[in-house]
Amino acid sequence: MVGLFPRTRWVGLLLSTVVVEWLTATIGLESAIGPVRLGLLAVGVYLTHAVAGLAAVLPYDSLVAWPVVWSWAGRVLTVLVVGVGVGLGGWGLTAVLPSTRSVVGPIIGSVVAAALAGLLAWHLRRK
Repeated sequence: MVGLFPRTRWVGLLLSTVVVEWLTATIGLESAIGPVRLGLLAVGVYLTHAVAGLAAVLPYDSLVAWPVVWSWAGRVLTVLVVGVGVGLGGWGLTAVLPSTRSVVGPIIGSVVAAALAGLLAWHLRRK
């Protein structure tokens, strides 16, 4: 349905359904969460989102030059590699850290989230 209707809410509905099913399997059924499984889910969700976004902005009868496609694919690949690398790297880091309750963890997480939001805002204003 996403391929047939890229400009509709089917994309969000499909991606939300995939994430809810994954959460149900991991939390409700206590299925193992492996780094490969989590990475593949993140790649699949982002690729679906990116391809549907590209399809939504192109007219149905458009012809796109290969340099444009390669440029878009390069940006998508960069986001995937950096995003999955940072995410799985952070997950691996949590396995090494001791499991103690402290105030430092939430503060560091909030600072990282604010820094990423600031970086995104700076990047959007730069254009």
